[in-house]
Amino acid sequence: PSGEALKIVSDNAIKLKINNVRLLKKIDYFAGLLHERLNGCNELVQWQAYRTLPLAVLSMYGGGSAGVDIDFLLTYEGSLSGYRMSDDDLSPDKIKSLAELDLKIKYLQDYGFSATDEFDVAIINLVRKGYADDESMRNLVIALEAKIKHDEDVALLRKAWDVFHSSFSKN
Repeated sequence: PSGEALKIVSDNAIKLKINNVRLLKKIDYFAGLLHERLNGCNELVQWQAYRTLPLAVLSMYGGGSAGVDIDFLLTYEGSLSGYRMSDDDLSPDKIKSLAELDLKIKYLQDYGFSATDEFDVAIINLVRKGYADDESMRNLVIALEAKIKHDEDVALLRKAWDVFHSSFSKN
């Protein structure tokens, strides 16, 4: 990978406290595969891929040092643990499983991972399979770049209307 990609990957590996050489070599290998496919893409696409990659490698191959397992990561839709209703009639097993769930959610939140989207699933599947499905990866990159462009356009439109909404003048 290039210098910027390598910096993002290494910063994220440090954030996850990955110091196992075997895991670092796997991350480097998959980062090389991703670099070939993401070269020239939007920076946000690259940033998301290189943020998800070390987490996926650690979840898949890290064993006990991983804060979450790969199946949890694949299905993670974000945290609602703060909105959970308290229930006095919970069994000890249920309390224990909720505490474990909260630890996993906190681990992902501390890392800065909010939810798994389709692009993250493609990165995770790259790690699981060991190879990249070029066509599906290309389609996801195109869709993600279109979403980023759309979000930028919506933000620009909202900014244009801010003058009108923030003013008492006849403008």
